[in-house]
Amino acid sequence: MSGEDKPTRQEIADLLAEAAELEHSISLQYLFAAFSLKTRIEEGGVSYAQLVQMQLWKGVVLSAARQEMEHLGLVCNILSAIGEAPSLWRRNFPVSADVLPIDIPLHLSAFGLDMLRSAILYELPSQLERPALLEFLDRHIPAWRERSEHTIGRLYEKLDALLARAGDDLFIGPPDAQISNLEVFPARIVGVPTAGIATRAYYSVLVRPVYTVAQARAVIDQIRHEGEGFPGKQIFRGSHFYEFVKLFVALDAELKADPAFAPARPVVPNPRPLSANPKYGVGPLHAGEGEPTWLTSPLANELATLFDRGYQVTVLMLMRFYFHQGQNAQEIDTLSKVAFFPMMTTFIRPLGEVLMGLRAFADPALAAFRAGPAFTFAPRLAVIPDPLAAWRILRDEILALRAGLERIANSGDPELSEFAVKRLTFIWQNLARIAIYFDRLITPPQKLFPPIPPPPPKPAPVKPQPLLVLQYSGWVLIRLPTDPDPTDAPRGASGFTFAFGDEPDLTRCIAFDVPANYRPRSHTPPIGVYVQSAQRLDEQGARDVTALQGARFRLLDDPRLENRNWTLTMPGCEPIVPFKMQITGDGVSLLATDELTSGPLWEASNAELQRRGPPGFSLEPETAASVTGQWNSLRIVWERLEALKQEYDALKSQGGPAGELAVLKGRITQLEYAVQDPSSRPVSARAMVERFGFVFNQPGIVTGDGSLLGRPVTAANTWGINFWLGAWDADLMVAYMKGSLTIPYEPEGA
Repeated sequence: MSGEDKPTRQEIADLLAEAAELEHSISLQYLFAAFSLKTRIEEGGVSYAQLVQMQLWKGVVLSAARQEMEHLGLVCNILSAIGEAPSLWRRNFPVSADVLPIDIPLHLSAFGLDMLRSAILYELPSQLERPALLEFLDRHIPAWRERSEHTIGRLYEKLDALLARAGDDLFIGPPDAQISNLEVFPARIVGVPTAGIATRAYYSVLVRPVYTVAQARAVIDQIRHEGEGFPGKQIFRGSHFYEFVKLFVALDAELKADPAFAPARPVVPNPRPLSANPKYGVGPLHAGEGEPTWLTSPLANELATLFDRGYQVTVLMLMRFYFHQGQNAQEIDTLSKVAFFPMMTTFIRPLGEVLMGLRAFADPALAAFRAGPAFTFAPRLAVIPDPLAAWRILRDEILALRAGLERIANSGDPELSEFAVKRLTFIWQNLARIAIYFDRLITPPQKLFPPIPPPPPKPAPVKPQPLLVLQYSGWVLIRLPTDPDPTDAPRGASGFTFAFGDEPDLTRCIAFDVPANYRPRSHTPPIGVYVQSAQRLDEQGARDVTALQGARFRLLDDPRLENRNWTLTMPGCEPIVPFKMQITGDGVSLLATDELTSGPLWEASNAELQRRGPPGFSLEPETAASVTGQWNSLRIVWERLEALKQEYDALKSQGGPAGELAVLKGRITQLEYAVQDPSSRPVSARAMVERFGFVFNQPGIVTGDGSLLGRPVTAANTWGINFWLGAWDADLMVAYMKGSLTIPYEPEGA
C-alpha cells in the first residue's frame, strides 16, 4: 500500500469526533423520551394493560440509550488508540440539521410517533430491501429515501472504508488509556472468570479496547450491527432500527384502537432553565427545527439548573475516566464505581423523572405542561490537568448538588408529591456517599473515619461454652428494582423485576409476611421463615429446646438490601439495613440488633458495610437446587411461562379484572424474553447465592419465660448469625433464606 493511499490521521479523527457527538446527543434524546413515559394509572390517558406495554417500551428505549453511550465509549477508545483525545463535546439542543452529517435535526421531545420517526431515521440501515419494511417507511416516513444517504450507518461506513486503507502504524496511543467492560462493570461473581465479563455484554453494553486496524473495524461492525442490524444479510432483528419500528407499529395501533391513549406526559420540547448561560445557546435554526423552551416555574427552573450542574459533573467524570492514562488503580476504580451506575442511575434518571412531574411554566393557564431536563453542555468542560484539583472540584460540585437537593426536598413545596420528596431525599443521600469516594482520593482514609481498633488478643483456651443453636429456613418476598433501574424505581423498566398492573410499587423490603396491600403472584411459595431445629449443646450432648421449634424468624422495621446502584457497595456485597432480628417462640422470644455505628447509612464506613454484608455473589446451582428441587433453571422458567399463558387465557375468558390480567400479561412478556437467552439474569440469578455472617454488636434480649431455653443465655455481644439468600425467582420476586443463630449460655454458677 503506497503512502498516498493511506488516509490521514486527521481524516479518521474528524469522522470519529462527529460520531462521538452524535452518539452522545442521541443517547440523551432517548433518555429524555424514556423519562417522559407515564408510570401510574392516576396520571390518566392509560389503562393497566397499556401501562404494562409502556414499561416494556421504556425498557427498549433505555437499552438503546445505554448502547449509544457504549458506542460513545468505543469511539473514544479508537480515538485514544490512534493517539487522539477522546471527545465528549456536543452542541446543545435543538441542533440544526445543517451542522450534522446525518442531515436530521436533534431535539429533546417526549415519547411519541414523531420521536420514533426521528429515531428510525437516525438508525436507518444503509441497505434496505425487505418489502414489509420498505412499505412501512413509505407509508409513515415518506422522506426516508432522501435521508437514506445521511444516516449514522453511512457515517460509520465511511469510517470503516478509511480504516480499511489504514495500517496498524496508525495506532500509536498508549494501550492503558482505553477502557473495557472490566472498568465499566467492576463487580465480580465468585465462580465466574473475569474473562467472561470482558467479552460479553452486560446490561446490553460491551466496551472493548482497540489496538489494531482489525479490532477497530470489528468495533465499528459492533456499533453498526447494534444500530442498524446486518443490512448486507437483511437481518435487522434486535437492532435499534428494528426495535423502534416495532415500537412505532405498536404505538400507532394502540392510538388507532384507543384515540384517548396518551402514553407520555405533556413535556415541553427542548426545555432550558432560565439560569442557563446565554453563551451556551444553540446555533442558527430553520423553521420546524424547534427552539429552546424556557422554564419559568421557579421550582422546575431550580431543579433543572441542578440537573444541568449534575450532568456536567458526570461529563467531567467521564472525561477523566476516558483520559485515564497515568492515573493510579484507586483513581480508576473510583471513577468506574461512580461515573456510570451511581451518577447515571441514581442522579440523571431519577431527577430527570422528577422534573417531568413538575409544571414547566409559572402561568396557571399553562399548568398542564411538564418540565424536563435540558442536558446543557458547558463549553468550559474539559479534562482538568491536575488530578488533585480534579478530585476537589468533583467533590465540591457533588456536595453543592447534595445541599441544593436536600434544601428542596425539605422545603415543603406543595408542588412536590410525597414520592418526589422521597426521590429527592434518596438522590441527595447518594450524592453525600459519592462525595466520600473523592474525599478518599484527597484525604488519607484514616482521617475520614475513626480508625478501627485492633482486635483484642486471643484469650487463653477455655472449656467449650454451652450453646443454643437454632437452624431456620423459608421463603421471603423481596420486591426490589434491579440494575440498571434506579434502586428507588417504583415500577421497573430496564431491569428484570417489575410491578405490573394494579400491583403496589416495588418497596425493596425483605418481607417475612405477605404485606396487606399485596396479592401474591400465582406460584408463589408460602412466605415465612421458621426455626427448623433448636438445640441446647453442652457437655451432656444435644437436647431439643421445644419452645423454639417452629418459631417464626423475622427481620423487623422494613429491612432492605442496600447497595443503591453501587453507591454503597458492589452488587452482591450489600448489607441488610436495618438488621433487627426477632424469633417468636412458644412462651419465649429472642431479639437482637446490629446497628450502624459510624453514622447514617450513606456515611457508614466501608469496613462496617463489609462486616454486615456478603463478600459477593456466589454461583452455587447445587445450593439453589437443594431447596427448589430443580437443577435446570431454564426449565423452571419454561414451565412457569406455559402455566401463566393458560392462567391468562382462563382469566380473560372469564372477564377477569383488568389489573390482574395486566399482571399476568407483563409476567408472560418478561418470561418470553428470558427464555430466549439462558444466560439472562431471570434465569441465571436462580443459581446465585449471597452469604452473610457476623456477630451482633448489640446485646441480645430474651423476653417471656427464659427458663424454657434450659438455662440463662448470655446478653453480651456474642450472638452470632450466619445465613444465605438465594434461589432468587425474579418472576415471583422471592428468595430462600437458610441459616443458623448461635447463642452462648451463661457459664454454670454465673
